[in-house]
Amino acid sequence: MKRILSFALILGMMLTATACGNTDTESTTDSTPAETTTEAPETPEVPAVNEGEFKAGVYTATSSYASGEMNMTWNFVLTLDSDGKFVLANDANEEKGAGTYALTDTCYTMTYTDERTCTFVVQKDGTLKMTADFPYGMATIQRALVGDIVFTFASDIPTGGEEDGKGDEGPETTETYTIAQGTYKATYEKVSPMAGTVLYQYTATVGADGAFSYAVKFAMGETEMDGSSASGTYTLDGNKFIFTDSEGNVTEGALTANDTLTISLKASQMASTPYEVTFVIAE
Repeated sequence: MKRILSFALILGMMLTATACGNTDTESTTDSTPAETTTEAPETPEVPAVNEGEFKAGVYTATSSYASGEMNMTWNFVLTLDSDGKFVLANDANEEKGAGTYALTDTCYTMTYTDERTCTFVVQKDGTLKMTADFPYGMATIQRALVGDIVFTFASDIPTGGEEDGKGDEGPETTETYTIAQGTYKATYEKVSPMAGTVLYQYTATVGADGAFSYAVKFAMGETEMDGSSASGTYTLDGNKFIFTDSEGNVTEGALTANDTLTISLKASQMASTPYEVTFVIAE
């Protein structure tokens, strides 16, 4: 009876989430609502309204998640222009999202170019506190897993051009990477309160004739199971890797180094969304 009452209380709290603390975004895990609320012991507190004055500029934040042997840290760089546009990147200046932002009701809403949204409030000290799960690249970072995500003002937005000494350096050159034929490996570790830790083992084959295929295996208890698989062809557009499977579905990835491919591919039929994995050539 106590377990039933606890579940009812958790479900009630989820249904009464405020507009500035709950947006319709995908999560970093494929858990049900009950799984999400039990993933962490405590949900970060959400301020009800903006308490400070917003200032356009460059903001930075760090967030991390640890469970067992898995330890992940993200360093965010968020640029909020005065014209209502934003760009989200990591500390290597790799873009992880872009779009527009605006004051909505008692908080600010960020709307990504792929129509995902999240919200933040301005705290009394001028920091920005995320009040919803945070879209980052192809994934979404759950506040229930990582705790508060707070951005601190780092600098005004650089003006660029010759006046800051960068005008005579010419345009930046981007190296174009290559991918050799062969067998590639990748892993994705999913932590779930119901299934525990599941390690998905991806194997991909890159053919010299433009063929690409992948298959996934994972263990459920003591039993090894087959996950998703697909085959088709790929093309390259600079560092963009474009995979078209045999059914005509197109998935875009990126070469991040020579013989290194980052792409989102489904792991199993139980997974509602694909996982972003990085393939490296098997030794």
